[in-house]
Amino acid sequence: MQRSHVVFLLILILLILEPSAFSQNYYPLQIDNEWFYRSVNLPPNDSTISLSVRVIGDSLFSNGHRYFVLNENDIMGQRFVRADSASVYYINPFTGQDQRVFRLDGQLGDTTWLGWGPYAFVRLTRIDTLTIFGFPQRVLTFELDGLAYAVMKLCERFGPMTEWRYSDPPPPWPEWGRELVGCTIDSVQYGNTLGVPDEDYFPRSFELYQNFPNPFNPETRITYTLLSRSAVVLRVFDLAGREVRSLVDQIEPAGSKLVTWNGEDGQGRPVSSGVYVYQLRTAEFSQARKMLLLK
Repeated sequence: MQRSHVVFLLILILLILEPSAFSQNYYPLQIDNEWFYRSVNLPPNDSTISLSVRVIGDSLFSNGHRYFVLNENDIMGQRFVRADSASVYYINPFTGQDQRVFRLDGQLGDTTWLGWGPYAFVRLTRIDTLTIFGFPQRVLTFELDGLAYAVMKLCERFGPMTEWRYSDPPPPWPEWGRELVGCTIDSVQYGNTLGVPDEDYFPRSFELYQNFPNPFNPETRITYTLLSRSAVVLRVFDLAGREVRSLVDQIEPAGSKLVTWNGEDGQGRPVSSGVYVYQLRTAEFSQARKMLLLK
């Protein structure tokens, strides 16, 4: 047999026997891999680490599958998780069987139905390519819905990127969450792993973040990120669509921005309690979010 044929057969055998070594693209599960997060309630330009999740071991369960053990619960409220080339799996707490939760090779709208926990189903709702830690990576966004609502983003190469949980019914802002600022994957460090602000904090994209604090009184901070130099318009509207206040109307360089709104209209008069909408517009991007003023 020719040498090239032997090499091909060896690779094929390894793929069959050890699929995890080639496939954990969106959840790289190896002992000592670690993810560092900031709290979702911190300003987006603050990448101070508030939590780390580390793979501390592995275990072979009676269902025949090998699971990795996390030191902290992830978005599914579990510490045992495994991944193959197509999906991320957990243990169904009622049956003890293997349960696929996140399908990694699906199309938009693909839905996985669950039979346990606060989520009835998981749906793939977005597929993006973002620059993460200097690398263009594919990011999958999943929505989890049922008795509770949550959003999970899995990033190719780096793993769990964003975990947001909402109350029921879900308001426009998460009540709990964490966002990735750095990680250690196979002994290589990416991003911020030291617990101090990192000027290279991603995402490197246009983004409008949830205001903080929210609800607020008497003022709140609105942050956004510009991918490039842009003409920026940031306005506040009431729920009837009437403009309340123009906060920004100028050309700004790329980077993270922070604007404070003191709850006053364009004439300097305090506005009443209620829900307001703030909208960011550029030539390439438009996004709006809601905020709640309580007096």
